[in-house]
Amino acid sequence: MGFGMVLRDSNGLHIIGRTMTMSGVYVAEECEAIGLFKALSWIKKLDFRNDLIKMDVKVVMNAFNATDVW
Repeated sequence: MGFGMVLRDSNGLHIIGRTMTMSGVYVAEECEAIGLFKALSWIKKLDFRNDLIKMDVKVVMNAFNATDVW
């Protein structure tokens, strides 16, 4: 599995990008959830603030933004 992430400034200009690979077979939602976790970990490591997360898998974003957890 491979995925990429891009950090942009408030004007939408590219700051830095990253790609990663992982072994295994996953469904799309699992890939996106793992990618989100890796992206958030990367953002934290870089000490970025005022982050806006954009993704293309609605089910993962809905879960991420949920206020109730089981």
